[in-house]
Amino acid sequence: MFDAQIYVADLVEITIVLEMAPMITAIILADRCGAFWSSMTLEKNVATAIGKRY
Repeated sequence: MFDAQIYVADLVEITIVLEMAPMITAIILADRCGAFWSSMTLEKNVATAIGKRY
C-alpha cells in the first residue's frame, strides 16, 4: 500500500550491521589478547627450557 518494503529492507540491513560490529570487534580483540598470552607463555617456557631466567 505504501511501498515501504525497500525501507524495511534497508532498516534491517543497517540494524544487523550495527548489532554485529561490537561482536566482531570483541572477537578480534579476544583473538589478539589470546595470542599475546600464549606467546608470553611460550617465551617463558622456552627461556626456562634453555636455562635462562625470565
